[in-house]
Amino acid sequence: MAFDVFISYSSKEKDLAEELNAMIEKAGISCWMAPRNIVPGAHWAASIAQAVRNARLLVLLFSINSSASTQVAREVALADNHRLAILPIKIDNAAPDNVLEYYLSVCHWLDLSEKRLIEAESEVVDAAKRYLGLHTAGILPEEALLDIYDSDMNQIGKARRSGVHREGLWHKTMHCWFVSMHNNEPCIWFQKRSKDKFDFPSLLDITAGRHLLADESDRDAVGKIIQELGVAVSFNEVRYIGVRTYSEKLAEFHNREFNSVYVYDCDERLIHAVTNPKEVAGVVRFSAESAMRLFSGESVELRGIYYANNNAAEITVQLSDFVPRTDDYYLKICRLAIGLYDSSIPLSL
Repeated sequence: MAFDVFISYSSKEKDLAEELNAMIEKAGISCWMAPRNIVPGAHWAASIAQAVRNARLLVLLFSINSSASTQVAREVALADNHRLAILPIKIDNAAPDNVLEYYLSVCHWLDLSEKRLIEAESEVVDAAKRYLGLHTAGILPEEALLDIYDSDMNQIGKARRSGVHREGLWHKTMHCWFVSMHNNEPCIWFQKRSKDKFDFPSLLDITAGRHLLADESDRDAVGKIIQELGVAVSFNEVRYIGVRTYSEKLAEFHNREFNSVYVYDCDERLIHAVTNPKEVAGVVRFSAESAMRLFSGESVELRGIYYANNNAAEITVQLSDFVPRTDDYYLKICRLAIGLYDSSIPLSL
């Protein structure tokens, strides 16, 4: 049986856990909970461990009883180890003990200590949907942990994503640029950001980019490109170019990144891709040579082919249609796109 949510609770709150399970499943979200989903005769601990590994979200019914439960502590530790999102629902005035505090200190809590669970059905369901939607879309929640670094790229700790840009902390991202040949001409692909994006809505951006979560590798990030563009990319298919160090400050937005840059020869795979509408409105293919003229500072309009929902249309864009960069990054990427098909041009940043 496929499911999305693992419900963790103390056996002393079994009735409340079943109530929680019922309201989440009523919203069309499948749940796993013990003992209901343990097959008769199966090993209890192994069944729970397997269920946690296969879940996408652990919902914790947090109370005085669950805080004292070693079984709950094991489940939460397993969830953290397998990088599940954790949603603690506080039903009394208990504080987590040292073990649970370690895992739950960075989580967003749903505090229901002043109301009955049944009175908060919409809050519970909305929170679960939000976490599952973020996971499916590959969007990082603001409370997600990122590894942070000093200016020499030595890891110095972890921080919540919400504070990384506010405090200007160095962190890592993965950039994967899609390139292709069209009519014997090197081309480069940009994504058009969704109009619903908080930052730079509807502007043209890196084909696929992602902040790296704490302990997440470039390989992990490349594997999640499908969540954004609808195209599965293997780490063995991409070509590593190097690390770009980038810093900018725009009002309260202070961005300091180490970008691991990759290129991917995608042929025409993006033409029929079904992109995630929360992230990407569509993709645009440009001639790399023509794009170089624009990014070199010439006052020209750049023509490209925009693909969205299996439709194609010619569009004309200007420099203001791209996410702003304070360096010549776009120009270098255009050269890379050309160099991928011309051995006389070095592939470097």
